[in-house]
Amino acid sequence: MFVGGGEGELPVGLGDEGKAIVMKMDVEGAEWPSLPAAPDATLNRIDQLVVEFHGVNDPKYVAAVRRLKQFFYVAHVHYNNYSCAPDVEPFPASVYEVLFVSKRLARLDYAGTALSRLRLVGPPSTPLAAPNDPRRPDCQTR
Repeated sequence: MFVGGGEGELPVGLGDEGKAIVMKMDVEGAEWPSLPAAPDATLNRIDQLVVEFHGVNDPKYVAAVRRLKQFFYVAHVHYNNYSCAPDVEPFPASVYEVLFVSKRLARLDYAGTALSRLRLVGPPSTPLAAPNDPRRPDCQTR
């Protein structure tokens, strides 16, 4: 049996109940039609979703991310420095990685964050913020 009952959906009843589901998706552009087509039941089962998105200039991209934000909070965004480009403003790159955390598990706390002060800050110095290619200039937002 599969969550939602459709082909390609997450299996249930195989002893995985209660286990965390972390999904990584890097499918070179196929994320845009795949994510909006995922049934609610499937997205509800995922605890963390890491997606490498390709492209920024199409309304379907906004629709896909809005759908994901119904189920997830954006915990981290990292721009891939292989794709830094000035022609995709306001983004610094056309390829970027996003860590989503299920709203079932997380709560937002804006107190004391850059968002509460309505200003942008440089990228945090964590392994998640490391450049994809350390030999190239980075293009994270500052």
